[in-house]
Amino acid sequence: MNKFFLFFTLLFCSLSLLQAQDQLRYGLKAGANLSGYHTKNSAKTDLFGYQFGGVINYQSNSLLALQAELNFTKKGGGFHIYEYTNFSAEFIGGYTETQLTYIEIPLTAQLIFLKKFRLEAGPQISFLINDQTTYRDEEVDVELNVLDFGLTGGLTYSFGEHFFLQARYTYGLSEVYSERDRYKNSVVSLALGYLF
Repeated sequence: MNKFFLFFTLLFCSLSLLQAQDQLRYGLKAGANLSGYHTKNSAKTDLFGYQFGGVINYQSNSLLALQAELNFTKKGGGFHIYEYTNFSAEFIGGYTETQLTYIEIPLTAQLIFLKKFRLEAGPQISFLINDQTTYRDEEVDVELNVLDFGLTGGLTYSFGEHFFLQARYTYGLSEVYSERDRYKNSVVSLALGYLF
């Protein structure tokens, strides 16, 4: 909970400093996700999902900007479970896949270069609102953590007066499962946005 309050304190303080309304822009974005889990051994990202949401962008000068978003996003991941049976004296494998739907709030600082490019990075908090887990193609119940903290970063390209193309990678810091460790979200995303 301390991380939760720290994140929103940072978000509130950042947005409260935005005084020049003409430098504030609002917008929408939508795109696709390739997601999976990163573990101690490797990262596997191959589950297709989507995202859409709203954007608030404040540009303080020609070099720096701050962007907050509220996104609805679908992601998830899968892994193999190997079971040993005494009857067959061998390992039997089964694939588990979890589809996760989050409301997520990233807050990124943007470094502007060559006028149209923005290198961005910052924290992100996500709230789990729906999930579905299957094991060997049958739905099962698992305990999942509702809050997910992560770090996100990427590159945004602005074209025209209003449109932007955004590529990001989000590295999860929280365990996805309550009773199984070493599985954290890993998401590559590509989105198209419009700033009014």
